[in-house]
Amino acid sequence: MRVRIVSVRLRLTLAFAAALTLILALLSGGTWLLVRLTLEHSIGEDLSARTEVLTNIIQENRDTGSLYREIRDLEQSEIIPLFRISRNDRSFYVSDDWRRSGLDSTLAGVGGDSTLVWGSPEGRHYILHTVAEIHNRTRNVFAVAVAEDGETVLNLLRSLGLLMLGALALGLVLSLGGGYLLTGRLLAPVGKMASAAEAITARSLSERLPVHDPADEFGRLATVFNQMLERLETSFIQLRRFTSDVSHALRTPLTVQRTTGEVRLQESGDVAEYRETIGSILEETDRLRDLVENLLALARAEAGDMERREESFSLAALAEDVVESLLVLAEEKSQDLAAEVGEDAIVAADRGMIRHALINLLDNAIRHTPSATRIRVAARVSAEGAPTVEVSDNGPGIPPHDQERIFERFQRLDVQGEEESGAGLGLSIARWIVHLNGGRIEVESSPGRGSIFRIVLPGR
Repeated sequence: MRVRIVSVRLRLTLAFAAALTLILALLSGGTWLLVRLTLEHSIGEDLSARTEVLTNIIQENRDTGSLYREIRDLEQSEIIPLFRISRNDRSFYVSDDWRRSGLDSTLAGVGGDSTLVWGSPEGRHYILHTVAEIHNRTRNVFAVAVAEDGETVLNLLRSLGLLMLGALALGLVLSLGGGYLLTGRLLAPVGKMASAAEAITARSLSERLPVHDPADEFGRLATVFNQMLERLETSFIQLRRFTSDVSHALRTPLTVQRTTGEVRLQESGDVAEYRETIGSILEETDRLRDLVENLLALARAEAGDMERREESFSLAALAEDVVESLLVLAEEKSQDLAAEVGEDAIVAADRGMIRHALINLLDNAIRHTPSATRIRVAARVSAEGAPTVEVSDNGPGIPPHDQERIFERFQRLDVQGEEESGAGLGLSIARWIVHLNGGRIEVESSPGRGSIFRIVLPGR
């Protein structure tokens, strides 16, 4: 069964402790091995030196008696306490310490030059070094074996190993405790951010997460969350305003319809009066339909459900088509509406969308421009070579501080003498359409001198 550790703090602590323990284990093991190899090398050199002394004595002495006496004197001087010399595979001289240690049984299976560690039946350990086939000035063949008591070395290695194991265990405990405290301090900002985030509701979106250090990872995370909260707050504000504006926009035509119907029901009249009432109600219904269609268009646009079908078309032909479609509205107000076509430009965009945007601009100009005035729709290529269409009028104009605000949804300017203000969605939809097709929409206006709305589109 696999145990899942949920706490990030515990996981980081275990990872930190495991990494530190592994480093300590590698360091301790390497140190122990280095000490062992160093001791073995030192003892090996010492045994080789002792073996060389015995070998030189054997090689320099021809007389057996003289050789025996010199080796005995060497043993009595305790320079080489543990050794054995054989001649022609038969024992020639064995030191007293060698005989007492029982090392003779070890050499039975050892041949040639070699070094090994041997454990005696009493539990002591010796390090042996043997050299075979030493020839002196006679025809005899000697073999030398020298030993060193290895108990001190083994005890040293055992003590060093136990010391390192204790240090490793202590390091593990300290790494667990220190890692837990360290990760607690490192993750403290996360806990504070979590507590602050839990306290944020739809009514307190203005609250922000604490940022302790904007330069570190947690600070950047808190900054990103704060930016997201800012966008959410803006969206909630827009949603509340949108809901309020929609309610207000729908309330007026519905109230007009209900009032007109109730008044007519309370009064008696002829067929002509009833027809007039029904016609008034149908006009308000058309306004409601247009408002709902615009709202649906904005909703689909924000959800990304509207697909753009790019095609190449003549901007001049589109301008003439839009002017012809809205000419009736201009004639009702005795306005002089005409299209001015310069150098024809071929546009690569969604023709239906651009037509909708241009209709919104022209409809806005017709509604906001007084009767018996002039409105022009000009299609041309700008000095920079970009296809451009302009809707100009000589109406009341727009104050500078309102020129950007008019593109916001449900924004309606209070213009004296204006007959119909609309719902305030046409310019917002027009700007969204133009931006979607890679263009931009500009406005030039001053109070009392009319306005120019300009759409600049990418060429083919």
